[in-house]
Amino acid sequence: MKPALVIAAHGTRHGVGVEQCHELLDRVRRQLPQTTVEMGYVELVEPSIDQVVDGLSATHEPVVVAPLMLGTGAHVRRDIPQAAREGTLRLGRRAVVAEHLSPHSRLVELLHVRIDEARRDPARGEWTVQETTVVLAGRGSAVARANDDHQRLAARVGGRGYARVLGCFVQVADPDVTSALHQALDGGARRIVIAPHLLFEGRVNGFLHRDVAAWTATHPEVEARIADVLGPCDELAEVLVQRYREALDY
Repeated sequence: MKPALVIAAHGTRHGVGVEQCHELLDRVRRQLPQTTVEMGYVELVEPSIDQVVDGLSATHEPVVVAPLMLGTGAHVRRDIPQAAREGTLRLGRRAVVAEHLSPHSRLVELLHVRIDEARRDPARGEWTVQETTVVLAGRGSAVARANDDHQRLAARVGGRGYARVLGCFVQVADPDVTSALHQALDGGARRIVIAPHLLFEGRVNGFLHRDVAAWTATHPEVEARIADVLGPCDELAEVLVQRYREALDY
């Protein structure tokens, strides 16, 4: 029997975010029709990762646990590997933890697609790449490396010819969204796309929209558009499938 795949998601109480997780699960299953694919959660939603791994380890070895995470924060470094180990304790079987998602080139391209969708909005008029400043907003982490990785991603995104790309964080780390918008304004930006480097809808994206709305309300001279989250698309499913296959080559 093929090794099973457990997608290790963060978990959210946001209804749309939960639906998007389920849609992604369906997309991965379609790409791996001969493989058992389930989803477990770090927090907030059941079932937990260790419960799913425990349920699969009796019939599958190894079980591959793939973090549905964009950065190498505490969940990737500690919580998901610990849950994978705990899920195999009862039967003494193996679980292999795959790499997290970013900075896979397919997801960088997807990020550009989301930025392009925002700057080409037919209802509000199209902006050229050269006149568009991008504020790339990550979640923010207490792990310094995760924040450094996000800033490196911002530099990589900047290679596409935008007027400027500034990295910032919605929570925990600096610079925050408001500071990045001020920096963009001070640098002469008048057309800004705020691009959330987030997988799904949820509280963090809600905080981002709140902060952008508060800033733009006092800066009417600036046009600001918020891009969509990456979302439960085939590109994201393909990256998860690749991480699963890479883990089996250990």
